[in-house]
Amino acid sequence: MSAFNSYEVPDLGTVENHGDAGDVYHIRLLALPNQVNAYPAPAGQQCDPERAATDIAEAIANPPIAATPVPQEVPMWSLRAILDLAGLTASIDAVLANHPEPDRTIITGVWQNGNYIRRNSPTIAGLAVALNKTEAEVNSYFIQAASLNP
Repeated sequence: MSAFNSYEVPDLGTVENHGDAGDVYHIRLLALPNQVNAYPAPAGQQCDPERAATDIAEAIANPPIAATPVPQEVPMWSLRAILDLAGLTASIDAVLANHPEPDRTIITGVWQNGNYIRRNSPTIAGLAVALNKTEAEVNSYFIQAASLNP
């Protein structure tokens, strides 16, 4: 394997390498000379010195969107509101009504009157299975519920 020949990108800095797979520009920016930053080449493409200025400028202008963390706990009212907006209230009520006693009374009480509910609670896990919801869907409901701020 030959040594990488670094090269200058006008007005940006020096590309020091293209990463192990050749699809990431590792550049020492003029504005940040004490660190090397990594910017991906366009999806499915290898780094190209002829496109470096455009690729890096595009990557700087359009950073990847960080995944929204899934809250571990949300206010019960906000989750009920999101699930109601998703049209799931009647289905949830039916699932809760089919639980045997004393679980039905306990779970229904928590569902109707609880202050908070945890993402990893057995109630949420059971509802997800009963309603055939994926983990991604349940996570989305929790993210949406956490974003409510009336």
